[in-house]
Amino acid sequence: MKAQKAVIYFTIALVPLFIIFTVLGGLPKRRKAVRSSEASNG
Repeated sequence: MKAQKAVIYFTIALVPLFIIFTVLGGLPKRRKAVRSSEASNG
């Protein structure tokens, strides 16, 4: 029972962290992708 609860709490805690990392990590990547595409075109 304790192991199941630990897995559930771990998953619940991991989901928001995963969303935050994808948002924070995704914003700079998009900006860099735009800059790199502009540089390659120009």
